[in-house]
Amino acid sequence: MARVVVTEQLRTDPSITVIAAVADPNVAMALIKKHLPDVIVMELAFPRMDGLTFLRKIMAERPTPVVICATLTDAGSLTVPELLAAGAVRVVNKAKDGLQQFLGDTTADLIDAVKAAATLPSSAAARPRDDPQVPLAAKPTTERVVAAPQKTIRVLVVDHSAVARVIVSEQLRTDPSITVTAAVADPIFAMLSMKKQWPDVIVMELDLPRMDGLTFLRKIMAERPTPVVICSTLTAHGAPTTSELLAAGAIRVVNKPKGGMKQFFEDATADLIGAVKAASQAELGTVKAATLPSSGASRLRADPLVASAKVLTADVITAAPTPQAANPTTERIVALGTSMGGTQALERVLLALPSDCPGIAIVQHMPEQFMKAFAERLNDVSEIEVREAEHGEQLLPGHALIAPGGKHLMLKRRGRQYFAEVIDGPFVNRHRPSVDVLFRSIAKCAGSNALGIIMTGMGDDGAHGLLEMRQAGAATVAQDEASCVVFGMPKAAIELSAAERVMSLGHIAQAIMTWGADRGAPKP
Repeated sequence: MARVVVTEQLRTDPSITVIAAVADPNVAMALIKKHLPDVIVMELAFPRMDGLTFLRKIMAERPTPVVICATLTDAGSLTVPELLAAGAVRVVNKAKDGLQQFLGDTTADLIDAVKAAATLPSSAAARPRDDPQVPLAAKPTTERVVAAPQKTIRVLVVDHSAVARVIVSEQLRTDPSITVTAAVADPIFAMLSMKKQWPDVIVMELDLPRMDGLTFLRKIMAERPTPVVICSTLTAHGAPTTSELLAAGAIRVVNKPKGGMKQFFEDATADLIGAVKAASQAELGTVKAATLPSSGASRLRADPLVASAKVLTADVITAAPTPQAANPTTERIVALGTSMGGTQALERVLLALPSDCPGIAIVQHMPEQFMKAFAERLNDVSEIEVREAEHGEQLLPGHALIAPGGKHLMLKRRGRQYFAEVIDGPFVNRHRPSVDVLFRSIAKCAGSNALGIIMTGMGDDGAHGLLEMRQAGAATVAQDEASCVVFGMPKAAIELSAAERVMSLGHIAQAIMTWGADRGAPKP
């Protein structure tokens, strides 16, 4: 009877989902191992295991906020201090008789108790109550949870860990422009939530019960493409998994540590919020049609050099181009720069190129630990040769060299041939590699023998470099807004009059081939 009544009362609040109502601790423990709840509401009188033993077992194995709702007036019953010391967050003295009327009269207080418990990190629930850091349940609170007054970016958090859900939600809610609409434990609950209210951004773990994260990501992109930020411990090792995530449509990929999670997120609150805001600007209408990888990944924590230093230009790496005589070589090369949305765009372009295409030098903004696997994946699916550039390597027709993560890529000409220069150096436009650095080097060494293309991405990296290429006689192209995930870099280039032509993603590969084959004809 109690299970039915308590469940009914809790379900009157749309933010609360009762995932199970069971009769004894052994069944409950089996469920907890499969699906850790945010809060446990429990009695003390159980068959097969007493409530205090079960409470201590929860705190020892899977610390979770627990609200005790029990009859405490029986002789020999536990005292409230004993329960709090064992790890309970709240204690409600349940009447022996008139249970339905009792719970009906106290619905609001029971819901408040559950909501208050849900805001506590699970690890805190296991601390002794004499710990001065944890003034938990010293006295029952009746403070109601107030919804955010402004709804701008709606975020759904999906993570099997109750601790992670609490911490991520708390950090996101520090920004008044973000509303966390729900924080759920698995894709099934996520889909139920999404039916009620579709989010603007999804922040999700990969290690999820009932449906793995990659399958869920693909399902989202197939049914209703939505910006997804992956925040997972599974991205720290095994970079091919990251490539699969990008191919499946993820906007950002964040390496979440297995330990010290709360401190990690507290230190990186601004960057987490920035990742969500950036993702919310992505236009994913083209993902489903292209069935190609969605944008590049980004680390959650900004590099200290990037975060603290002023924005530097390509001048810190190489001098600006100067007027020079026409290049003697007739070898044509392509320079391509992109950022958010670029993994999708790059694969679509490279897949369409034949093996006799001009040599291509590429900068894609992406964390260095993912770049090698990304290049290998592109090589596996493309007819041309694709790999990370090595210092001194010649750029040949039918080859694409991608700037290694954490290094700038430049090209130098020796005679009639072009060679890669992979160098360290400061961040340029907050990036390393920088598109501006690559474009400037090509303006200097190739001039009218080059085609510069700036594609989807946030910010303005590459815009000034593309202008320098155009001024040096190169053909220049910017991707159009309709086919961009983020129309930042192309827009900046267009506003500078750096782009001779603006075209959709689907036309870029053909433009490369037309330009490469027709050496004496007008630029594309």
